[in-house]
Amino acid sequence: MTFQLDLTGEQLVQNASVLKDQVVFLTGGASGFGHDTSIIAAENGAKVFIVDLNKTALDAFVDELKAKGGQVEGYIADITKPEVVRAAFDQCVKSFGVPDVVYANAGVAANDKIDFDDLGEQVQPWVDITLRINLGGLLTTSAVAQDIWAENPRPEGARKPRLVLTASLGGFAPIPGATAYCASKHATVAYWKALSDALKAGKMSGFECHAVCPFFCATPILPRITLFLLAGLPFTPISMVSKTLIYAGIGSQDQPPEHKKLVDAAGGMALLLPDDGAATALAADDYYAFSDRFEAAFEARLARNQ
Repeated sequence: MTFQLDLTGEQLVQNASVLKDQVVFLTGGASGFGHDTSIIAAENGAKVFIVDLNKTALDAFVDELKAKGGQVEGYIADITKPEVVRAAFDQCVKSFGVPDVVYANAGVAANDKIDFDDLGEQVQPWVDITLRINLGGLLTTSAVAQDIWAENPRPEGARKPRLVLTASLGGFAPIPGATAYCASKHATVAYWKALSDALKAGKMSGFECHAVCPFFCATPILPRITLFLLAGLPFTPISMVSKTLIYAGIGSQDQPPEHKKLVDAAGGMALLLPDDGAATALAADDYYAFSDRFEAAFEARLARNQ
């Protein structure tokens, strides 16, 4: 079950005011998608807990948002370490309360090459870094969020908390020059599919799970080789991705009826951003059929670009 949203950027965030006084926990929030998503959430009155490893960037960003009246707190954390992620969530609960929305967003797209020094020692384990952050960090963030929600159950009929995974259309088709990145995003999409199926079957409950899957964007994490290979193809604007993340985080209760119907029927939804146009919502049930079609279409797209 898929449907074209056909929403402009502003329409995607037209209901963002429901985030007022809700608690948003977001990893990788000092730059890229997370940066713009944090701004929108804060501007709409959310209490935003931003996790990042870059202290300089995070401190400056938090100060900027606070100066504009935002309810914001920054937390320096290595999301690949479970005990650190748990400590971050505990601080969020202490400062703002139990998160209503958790964005497992932090990610990198490092060069796939592994370099060695003159003594044969590995200089920078790029593949390891990519998988540890994009996959390990996402899984850890998601698991701790579920623990927090299980420890703090909501009353019957209350709005469910939302888990939003930053995935990629690189999780549906292989991208030249980004093998480790694609491996991490394929795993992310599979994780979303598995959670959605478990929610649909009633084996899990108490939250919604959505994935946002953009095509490539000109963010700082994109390697130059990938930019070169994709030159000429329309990239997805960062602002569109951030607004789609907000749309997913608002949750089905405050979205159009077809959105809620899709989530209720399939357990989870992925929002696909294939270019600089409209988004498409994909039910978890349609994952396999869509994946085959998209891979074929993307290979044809690359061939035309050569």
